[in-house]
Amino acid sequence: MNYAIIGIPLALLYLAQCSKMFAGLLPGNHILIAALVAIFATAIVSDILEESNDDAPFIDTLFHVFLMLSTVGSCSTEPPVALILVALFSVGLISVSYVLIDRQIEHALQGFELLFSKYFGILRRSMCSKDEVEENKIIEEEEETESDT
Repeated sequence: MNYAIIGIPLALLYLAQCSKMFAGLLPGNHILIAALVAIFATAIVSDILEESNDDAPFIDTLFHVFLMLSTVGSCSTEPPVALILVALFSVGLISVSYVLIDRQIEHALQGFELLFSKYFGILRRSMCSKDEVEENKIIEEEEETESDT
């Protein structure tokens, strides 16, 4: 309960601040490259610091780090502080890359949105009867002027 009240808003605040910081530091597509490098660095650091005998697959290591940071964590193991710091940095870079991808998609679809609005307006006007069109028009009334008599 406490995690839901305190932890989730703090995590969202952290991600928003990281997005602002990384967006100011790295231009455009460099953020995506930095996010990919951070993902690989997190997995490498995790593999080195855990020193486990079994070789965990790369995807499992990434998934473990992501779950540890985005949820309540792992009860069975406590990761080293260095891994937590690298993972926090990586999650921040990944969050800003999501924002960047969202902006690029919106920019790419902007022309389609205008085209859709245009054809939707034409379709709406053709479906409406003349009475409805006349009813929805805004008619300007002339202002009455006060005369000094």
